[in-house]
Amino acid sequence: MIARVFWVLYAVVAVRLIAMLLNATPTRGSGRGMAIAAVSIPVSMLLALAAVMFFTRSNGVRIVEICVLAIPMVHIVFSPIMDARNRTQLARAAAGDDDFLKFAQRDLAHAIADGNLALLKGGRRPE
Repeated sequence: MIARVFWVLYAVVAVRLIAMLLNATPTRGSGRGMAIAAVSIPVSMLLALAAVMFFTRSNGVRIVEICVLAIPMVHIVFSPIMDARNRTQLARAAAGDDDFLKFAQRDLAHAIADGNLALLKGGRRPE
């Protein structure tokens, strides 16, 4: 079971690496050399993990290898969460919510930005 999980993750990472290689288009002659050098590191890591998995019978080592291969998957999970958090913080900063700590000041700032004259004249919030 552990070996199957490893090889499935291995295949996913390898396919993604091949897709990255196919999408990489160097613009200059020196860019091709850098691309080969940058890709040789993950390829050698994948080959080393496959060799260790093939020759090792220890379940502990295999579980560690699965964790190493799962590290890129963490980015897939947490990237949308971090993007939503960044959008929320950007919207709060653009609205001035971080500048005004009191609710009355924040409501007044929103009323000025929206051009809400009823609130600016001292009235209550329209419900």
